[in-house]
Amino acid sequence: MVHKADTAVFRCRANAYNFTNRFMLIQDRNFLEAIGHRHKYAWEVNFTTEIISRNVTCKAYQKTGGFQNVTLELGKQFNPVSKRADARSEQLVYAGTIFGGCLAVVTIVGLVWFWWSRSNQHVKEVQEVEKDDQDYAEDDEDEESPQPGDLMSTIPPEYSFPKDKLLFGRKIGEGEYGVVRMAQAKDIMVHEPFTTVAVKQTKNCRRASFIQGMISEIKMMILVGQHLNIVNFLGAVTENIHNNELMIIFEYCRYGSVLSFMQSRRSTFVNCIDDLPMAWITSSFDSKLDEGDSDGESSMSLRTTDLVCWATQIAFGMEYLSSKNVFHGDLAARNVLLCENNVVKIADFGLAREFNRVTYYKKTRNDRVPFKWMALESIFEHKFSIKTDVWSYGVLLWELFTLGLPPYPTFAVNDEFFQKLRDGHRLEKPANANEDIYYTMLSCWCVNPERRPTFHELGQFFNLMLPVELQNHYLALNDQYLQMNARKVKT
Repeated sequence: MVHKADTAVFRCRANAYNFTNRFMLIQDRNFLEAIGHRHKYAWEVNFTTEIISRNVTCKAYQKTGGFQNVTLELGKQFNPVSKRADARSEQLVYAGTIFGGCLAVVTIVGLVWFWWSRSNQHVKEVQEVEKDDQDYAEDDEDEESPQPGDLMSTIPPEYSFPKDKLLFGRKIGEGEYGVVRMAQAKDIMVHEPFTTVAVKQTKNCRRASFIQGMISEIKMMILVGQHLNIVNFLGAVTENIHNNELMIIFEYCRYGSVLSFMQSRRSTFVNCIDDLPMAWITSSFDSKLDEGDSDGESSMSLRTTDLVCWATQIAFGMEYLSSKNVFHGDLAARNVLLCENNVVKIADFGLAREFNRVTYYKKTRNDRVPFKWMALESIFEHKFSIKTDVWSYGVLLWELFTLGLPPYPTFAVNDEFFQKLRDGHRLEKPANANEDIYYTMLSCWCVNPERRPTFHELGQFFNLMLPVELQNHYLALNDQYLQMNARKVKT
C-alpha cells in the first residue's frame, strides 16, 4: 500500500511523433520537470519522488505547443516510511488492499471498455485471413447480384469491348472470387492490330459485393483517366453480365507486382544507399531487354536506385490521383506493378473513392480492408482521404526498403495491434534506407493528418535523387497519356 511520504518511482511516456522530451510531474500544486530519453518510438522519463498527494498527473510538451496529459505508471519499487508490526493489522491491510485493488480493476476495466467502444466506433477485433488474403480482413454477408441494367447505365458504350476479340492466354493471378489472365486484344489500340492486355474477370461468383466492387473499379478508372504510373483501363466485357460474367481489360505489366519482384531478388540486391550519385552510372535495368529473353529477365539485378526510382513514380502517380479528388484506399507494394523501362504502375482501384467538397470520405460499408497499411483515423473513425493514402505510402516505402518484408510481422490484426499504433508504435528503420528516407516514412505516419506531407512533396523528395536525364525520361513517357486525357476533354 502506498502512503503519503512514501518514495515512489513514476514513469511517464509519450509518443515521439507528437511530443517533445519535456515532461512535468504534478502533485496538487507541486511539480517537477525533467527531460526524457528516447525508447524506440516514445519518450520516457522516471521521477523518483516522495508521494505528497494521491492526485498525480504527468504532462508532456506537444510539438505544436502546450502541455498535455500523457501515460503515467507507478513503478514497482517504492520505499514505505514504516512497516506494520501487528500481524492482524497487516492482514487487514492486505485484505483491504486486495478488495480495493479488485474494485479498482473492475472500475478501470469498465471505464476502458466504455472509452474503447466509443472511440473505436465499435471496431471489431479481426483476424488475418490465411494465405493469399492475409493482408485483409472482411465481413461476410449474403447479397443478391446486381441487375444488368444497373451496370449498363454506369459504363459508357465506348468502353464496351467484344469478348470474341480476346484471345486468352495463361493465368497470371487469382483470388477467391476472381481471376486475372493475360490475353491478346484485337484492335483495342489504334496503332497496332494486337495488344497484350490483362483481363480481370469473375469466377463463378454470385456475391454482389464483388461484382459491385468491379463495377465501382470501372467507374473509378473512367473518372481517373490516363497516367504513366497508373495501370490504365482499356475496356470492359459486359455482354454476359446477366450470367454474372464481367471482365475488365487493363494494360499488361510484364514483371508482375513490385512485391513479388523484390522478394525474388533479395539474394542479389545491391545496396548503394550511401553512394547514390555514383550508383546511377550503371543502370540495374536494361530497357532494351529482349521481350522473349526469359533468362535475361531472371538475371536482372535489383539496386537501391530502383527503389528510389519506384518511390518517385508511385508518389507522382498518387499526386495525379489526388488532383482528381480520388484516394486509392489500398496502396501497398502488392498493388504496384512493374513494366518495361523500369516503369511502375499503381493498380487495384477496388477500394478507391471520389470525394467532393470535403477532405475525407466516411466509410459506411464493411469492405475488405488492409489494416496494417491504414492510418489511425481510418481504423478508429472510418475516415479515408488523400492523407490516409500518404500513411499507406509510408508503409509502402518501408516495404520497398525491406525488399518486401511484411509490415508488423509479429502482430496479428487485433485490438492489441490497434492500441500499439495509438500508443505511437511505428515500423523500425529498414537496413536499406538512410536517415532521411526513414524520416520521410515517419512523417507519413504523423497522428495529425495535416502534418503529413503531400504527394507532391514526397515525389519531389525522391525525384531530386534521380539524375536529370532520368527525370526528363519519365516526363516524356507520360506525355502520351496527357495527350489522351486532352483528347477526351475535347470530345
